[in-house]
Amino acid sequence: MKNNIDFYNDIMHYNYMTTLNLQVRIDSKNIKEIDILSSKSRSEFVRQAIIEKIEKEQTKKLEEQWIQALSKHPDTDKNLDHWLAAEAWEEK
Repeated sequence: MKNNIDFYNDIMHYNYMTTLNLQVRIDSKNIKEIDILSSKSRSEFVRQAIIEKIEKEQTKKLEEQWIQALSKHPDTDKNLDHWLAAEAWEEK
């Protein structure tokens, strides 16, 4: 699986990547919603929706991995104090 940085780099180089045509059936109700919501083409709307869904799923997977790592190696009270001190902002 790619990490978020790799995914971002792929998006930034989108114009240089090989693209494929994908035929998708969308019901008329959703087509109308796309037309209402998007100032861009339907294709661009669908491309952006796919990118956002992939990013969301990748983030979800990374969060699940982080939670699993924390459950195996939980923070100690000592670490908690350190983080709480780091949060404190002094007013000037």
